[in-house]
Amino acid sequence: MRILALDDYGNVFLKSKACGRLRAAGHEVHGEPQALRGSALISAAPCAGARVLTLPPTPLSQSLLLQLPKLRYILNTGRNAAHVDAEALRERDIQLVLAGGGNPHPAAEMTWALIFAAARRLVENVQSCRSGQWQSQSGWSLHGKTLGLYGLGNIGSIVASVGRALGMQVLCHGRAGGASEQEALAKGYEFVTKDALFQRSDVLSLHLKYSAETHGTVTRSDLASMKPTALFVNTARAGLVEQGALLSSLQAGQPGFAALDVFDQEPLELEEPLLKLSNVLCTPHLGYVTEENMEDYYDGVVTAFLEKTQSAL
Repeated sequence: MRILALDDYGNVFLKSKACGRLRAAGHEVHGEPQALRGSALISAAPCAGARVLTLPPTPLSQSLLLQLPKLRYILNTGRNAAHVDAEALRERDIQLVLAGGGNPHPAAEMTWALIFAAARRLVENVQSCRSGQWQSQSGWSLHGKTLGLYGLGNIGSIVASVGRALGMQVLCHGRAGGASEQEALAKGYEFVTKDALFQRSDVLSLHLKYSAETHGTVTRSDLASMKPTALFVNTARAGLVEQGALLSSLQAGQPGFAALDVFDQEPLELEEPLLKLSNVLCTPHLGYVTEENMEDYYDGVVTAFLEKTQSAL
């Protein structure tokens, strides 16, 4: 079977052990190292019988699926398949192969990479050094500051423990009476209201699960209540923030800085307004992208695919 891996930036999938397993099983595997959408996606491999989707997901609408007559399988890393039209899959008898994999540590590490880089103005100082200058901007210390976590799940818990180790005061907010509150109290963190979280945090990091219920949870007024010196961090999902609210809030100076790994549209266009702000640090959705994590994702979905196709023989 001809298999196409989509959004395979840096040919990570083609270099993986999972890809080797597919080829050893007799499959022809190709990869697209750039993001393809619409007609470009259709023309990339019209004869592909299976497509591997990596995170962030490539949207597959009904109209697009109808133009892929050879497609029989979609291999999706992770268990979130909201980006694929389920009704169209049933109509076309396309099988969706899902697999979990991954762990919370890469995203937690990325969160702290962004916090450290923003606090110490690493990007600006590296650029200064490369241009023949020396120190260009001073940073600020995290010790003694207040770290706010909106959501205290697997990732948020790791971020909180690092903050405590650095000597930060840790605030948490989540559903009252839920797991976040219970864990916060058990670990000695302060569980506060949503208003208090945004008003008191020097660093505020989002770690909510994205769903229809949490879409737009962070509002314009929430952001406007943050300190002018505060740092807002999002390595979760852009949809958790009200559309356009972060851009206008940053332009107004509250919060004073943002470090972002997720965006409403990915990849970012050069015209993206957030890229033009000096008080924003943007990275290209790297939270889950480590060699070890990607191997886990790919291994899980390829194992499920091989089991399904071999059992059908």
